[in-house]
Amino acid sequence: MGGNLAKVLVAILSIFLVAGISNGVLAGKSATITGTVNQESQIEDDSGEIYEVADTEKGDEVMRLFGQRVRVHGSLMEDEGMKIISVSSYEVIKE
Repeated sequence: MGGNLAKVLVAILSIFLVAGISNGVLAGKSATITGTVNQESQIEDDSGEIYEVADTEKGDEVMRLFGQRVRVHGSLMEDEGMKIISVSSYEVIKE
């Protein structure tokens, strides 16, 4: 009976481990992204990677900079394959 309990506990822990890993590989990673704000209020970097901008005070400011090149600093997360940056600071890059 003790062996069965151990197997059940291992199975439950395995499920929690897999769920935790799949819920955001980049959760909370500090990042700096340089790119252009597109029509959908996303940031597109030079390689074509798209970043959604989280709905924060600084993020809202960035989303209004359509067509401008920006460098944003913040926390990078991933949700279902979509990269999201929570902007803590930014600067408009003049070229």
